[in-house]
Amino acid sequence: MTVEADVSRSRQAAATFRSACKVMSVLDVMLPGDEEVGRMLGARAYLEERFNRLTTLEPGSRPFDVLLAELEGGLIAMEQELAKVDSGIPMPWFRLHFDPKRATSEALADYASLLGRHAGDDPARLDRVQLLLTRLVHNFVGDDGGASVSLRTLLAEALPPSPVDVKTRESAVTFFREAAKRLAGFKSLSELTGSGFFVDTRGYKLSLRKNILDPEVMATVIEFNEGISAAIDRLAKSELPQAGALEQHMVEVDQRIRQLFKDLRTDDPAAMLDFEKRVAKNDARKKKPKPKAWTAPRRPGVRTGRRFQWQYAVLIVGALVFFVTLPSRTNLAELPPDQVLGWSPVLVAASLSPPPPRPPRLLLGQVNKSRWALMNAQQRRAAANQLAETMKERNIEAATVMMEGQVVIQIERGTLLMVQ
Repeated sequence: MTVEADVSRSRQAAATFRSACKVMSVLDVMLPGDEEVGRMLGARAYLEERFNRLTTLEPGSRPFDVLLAELEGGLIAMEQELAKVDSGIPMPWFRLHFDPKRATSEALADYASLLGRHAGDDPARLDRVQLLLTRLVHNFVGDDGGASVSLRTLLAEALPPSPVDVKTRESAVTFFREAAKRLAGFKSLSELTGSGFFVDTRGYKLSLRKNILDPEVMATVIEFNEGISAAIDRLAKSELPQAGALEQHMVEVDQRIRQLFKDLRTDDPAAMLDFEKRVAKNDARKKKPKPKAWTAPRRPGVRTGRRFQWQYAVLIVGALVFFVTLPSRTNLAELPPDQVLGWSPVLVAASLSPPPPRPPRLLLGQVNKSRWALMNAQQRRAAANQLAETMKERNIEAATVMMEGQVVIQIERGTLLMVQ
């Protein structure tokens, strides 16, 4: 195995690991304290330690190949376990409790992609992929003229490679486009709900099985679903009683539509009841303690008997300036994950000092070791410069970024002092 092939495989494995971790985080938010999710979190910690070990080995060497093969096998098992945990969540419960606002668009895409690879022909799994992708589209694709192109590009990236033949794809696209045209012909909501329209389209979706995961077919289905929502709103408003309150009327319409779609599905009440018991058990179990906010390490002392290179001297000066002006730990505010990514995609945690009138404002960050180790020197410097530019825009005086207690980026007054 060549060095280049090893590096490529390790980067792919690291990307797969990051994606799986995002999906795991979504499940952890939905099911806090769940035993199955807890076991996966333990597996994640183990794999992370093994990835860190991989960074100490030489690509192309026998130890590197052995450990990389172990990691690739572990990632396959992790994805299978994630799909298994997801399959245990009844779709009615998922619809009620899944909050897309608590997940990033990247996490939604990774979740949908993972389910797409493991869904098979299971209607419940395929429904969930469709729901996740719809939420992703709402978060990511705008209403501009290029939305249709963006939608298809986005779905092509999120969904697994499609084996659908041209004839099947064209047939499905034609069906949903013709069905969308039929919507314009309905004069009232009662006419629409009593026409069998929803039964026909739901039956066709089920007949597609996993072919619905084709990006072009899925894009057409999502556009069709949006058309249904618009038609329901139009027809519901036309039925508004004189002097009736629109808000209350739309609530009643929403309940009617929910019941209609519920009747079209084959949800298992027993599975729902069993899962509610599982969630109740999670709630009764002692809640997990919140992780402590990441805080600055103690100022490193000078090692005796060793000479420091000039760049380390610069680092120490910058670190001293940083730590002397650093507010107390109680004043540092840990940023939520979505805001951390807004500073730099290489950060996994960050804390920020209070805004003025208490100058200067300081940023304390942490990078993921496995990701940082896979970046070359040019990529690291580019990431550090991007962070420095963001700091200038947000009037942040200084930043120190760590990796397991080691400083890897030091920025002072817009100047990049050091990148390790």
